[in-house]
Amino acid sequence: PERAAPLMREGANLMVFDFGGGTCDVAIFRRDTHRGGTLGARLLGTSRYHRLGGGDLDRAIVHDLLLPALYRDNGLESWSASWLEKRRHLEPHLLGVAERLKIALSQKLAQHGANAVTAVELEPLEFQAEVGGVRRTLSLRQPRLDLAGLEQVLRPYLDPEPRLEAGDEYVQRSSIFSPIVQALFRAGLEPRQVDGILLCGSSSLLPPVQAALTKHFPNAALVLRGEQDALQGTVARGAALQALSLQVLGEPLIAPVCSAEIALRVTSGSVVLTRAGDAVPAASTSPVILSPPRDSRDAAVDIAVEAVAEGERLVGRSLWHLPPPVAKDDRLALDWAMDENQCMQLTLRRVGDEQCEPFVHRFDAPLMHRDMGQAVRCRMLERCEAIRNGNVPRADLGRAFEQIARDCTVLGEHERALHFVSLALQELGDDVMVLNLRGSAREAVGNREGAKESYRQASEWPGARFNLALMHHRDHQNEAALTAIDSALQDDPTRAYRVLRADILAKLGRTDEARAQWQDAVAGQVDWSKLGDFDLGWLERAASALDQTALRDRIRNER
Repeated sequence: PERAAPLMREGANLMVFDFGGGTCDVAIFRRDTHRGGTLGARLLGTSRYHRLGGGDLDRAIVHDLLLPALYRDNGLESWSASWLEKRRHLEPHLLGVAERLKIALSQKLAQHGANAVTAVELEPLEFQAEVGGVRRTLSLRQPRLDLAGLEQVLRPYLDPEPRLEAGDEYVQRSSIFSPIVQALFRAGLEPRQVDGILLCGSSSLLPPVQAALTKHFPNAALVLRGEQDALQGTVARGAALQALSLQVLGEPLIAPVCSAEIALRVTSGSVVLTRAGDAVPAASTSPVILSPPRDSRDAAVDIAVEAVAEGERLVGRSLWHLPPPVAKDDRLALDWAMDENQCMQLTLRRVGDEQCEPFVHRFDAPLMHRDMGQAVRCRMLERCEAIRNGNVPRADLGRAFEQIARDCTVLGEHERALHFVSLALQELGDDVMVLNLRGSAREAVGNREGAKESYRQASEWPGARFNLALMHHRDHQNEAALTAIDSALQDDPTRAYRVLRADILAKLGRTDEARAQWQDAVAGQVDWSKLGDFDLGWLERAASALDQTALRDRIRNER
């Protein structure tokens, strides 16, 4: 209470940090007094939805620390278990262990401090699971978590300069500061202007999380209301008080505001409708006047209406068919309204034409929907759902599985890609492109011999022979690499292949031949704009090997 008391002063900026088991939500308020002297707060900004929580930390402990120990204890390679086996058989046995270790170490840190705590250990674990298609008994001799291991796991989650969301097919890794930065931006505040942080959510109990917040907010007091059960009770009491205020006073304790600038995008630019921080509900006081893009005597004219957030993010699009006749000097009136849930409704009508039915379109909570920004992942998930629902014809299944595998590769989820490659091969047989894809996925997970075998199986395609040559070259097996690249060049004498051959010759000590091959690769008239990044990357390598700085810079600029 004594720490919380100064935060109740008029004008204090408070941040609610709710880091729970599945999400991380941030809201920033300013202590305010309502009419009649009632205690209240004004919402300044909120974060968007972030699927980040304690469950992600547990999975990180499993895959970064416990699984490698399990592999060592049982003589397994990291790629011995498939993606499906890790998700269905290994991960479920280890998640509870990871959570217990995390809680036990956090409690010791809170009680004794980092200098007095080394590690926590649990009893040995033994279970049966399927690995490599064989059911076997596995043992983890010493489930253990030390402070260094916890700090390693938490590093991406506590990065004060959050990057794009990262992770793989097993673990989501993004920073708790992503929602914090968003909320601060919407509130128009700097970290030093935050006076207090109210912690809730079980994951906010972790001492490293509290230490990161303390460091980032130098002037803020951290207020924590008890242990996990007490935190949950605090949130429930807050919801009850909000409902009481609405019932008794007719207004909320916390006044909702718009969390981002919303504008209408038109041909000539954009028209701001509401700004971040404006109170909601809100509506236009006068209509926005627009004009049709062209004259049309007999045909309808389409009017596109787009709403954008923060100047660029499209949050809604609609199309109104304006019936004929249409003149460019017609006046179109657009009215808008946003309710307290930040759902927007647009109404478009032709001024002076009572016979023309107004066009009405509603955008449901456009500001609160998380913009995935991940078209590949969305496409992959939609295709998986279509397969599960039986909406993909049997004849198309193989290619559908192949595309999912390729999407997994783009996302860096190589073990998951191998799962879908196997499904694709069951449908397509020994398809050389899918076999080559299996080679690249095996290479990415560290199964180098398996990758080479896949490339050999796909050797009907020159690209697979190139990949095999590159693997031999990286493994210092340059005689084998030269044989493979010469075979590829017979069928596909591309510039990139010639650069690799030059690299191999250089490693074999055949320097003059290598230099001649690099020069051959970049010689002649080359339309750099028509080359993809793969070819440009190899040609940049050749230019660097030849010390042709101007050519290297030209290629680099094109890339």
